[in-house]
Amino acid sequence: MGQPNPGGPQYYPPPPPPSRRNVGLIVGLAAAALVVVTILAVAVFLIVDNDGSDGTEGTGSAQLKRPVRFQIVSEIGQPPCQAGMLADLEGKCYRLGSQLMDVTQVKDMRPEAPKPEQGQTGWTLQISFTAADAAKFAEISRTASQNYQQNPGSPGSQIAIVVDGRVLSAPQVVSGPIAGGEVSINGPSTTFTQKYVRDLVDRLSG
Repeated sequence: MGQPNPGGPQYYPPPPPPSRRNVGLIVGLAAAALVVVTILAVAVFLIVDNDGSDGTEGTGSAQLKRPVRFQIVSEIGQPPCQAGMLADLEGKCYRLGSQLMDVTQVKDMRPEAPKPEQGQTGWTLQISFTAADAAKFAEISRTASQNYQQNPGSPGSQIAIVVDGRVLSAPQVVSGPIAGGEVSINGPSTTFTQKYVRDLVDRLSG
């Protein structure tokens, strides 16, 4: 009887069926792999979707679509406002004087978070003036400061900040002219929320 042909087909017995334990292990590993893939997918989404925004991005140098007016106050009244007076966000009425400036371009404009340690409970709109507007604002703030020195209760010590015919705020100048070219606009925390100030920046800058 001849030897088997080593080059011929080789036959092997079929593998035994997997035990229940092995099947459970395979299913468990597949489920774990699915969870890992899902976690990785969520992580990738978060990395791509989250740009690190905290709501305080500035405009940088920008031409404003709507001017911001700074104007000396001449009279303050209670509602209803008389003809020629403008209301603020709380309903108080202002008659404005002749000294004013309109800001149509800024070096930067951004929202800033509340600073409770400084008594600011609402968000703030921070504006950085160009050199030319910084000089103009120094003159207006000098007038307001002089009015305060002569009469601390004088409406003329306040500068109304007006956008779209509405007084956003009217801070009093008590410590001399403001020559740094940086102005903070804030108001009641019920109005000056993060969304309100962010929307204000978007509306002014277009």
